[in-house]
Amino acid sequence: NVITFRVRGNGFLYNMVRLMAGALVRAGVGAVDRTGIEELIALRDKNAVREVMPAAGLYLVAVKYR
Repeated sequence: NVITFRVRGNGFLYNMVRLMAGALVRAGVGAVDRTGIEELIALRDKNAVREVMPAAGLYLVAVKYR
């Protein structure tokens, strides 16, 4: 099975994409619902996300500068 998760932004924190992917996987298995994801975002605390996805399989596709 393959899951494609694309993220675009103008700056990223350490492990940010891995934390977001972990939160979405938790939502996918029913461990957290939409409200839970919204609460995680509102907390602005990376320690609130329990599942950090491993780096294996995550790829940087492009970097664009103005």
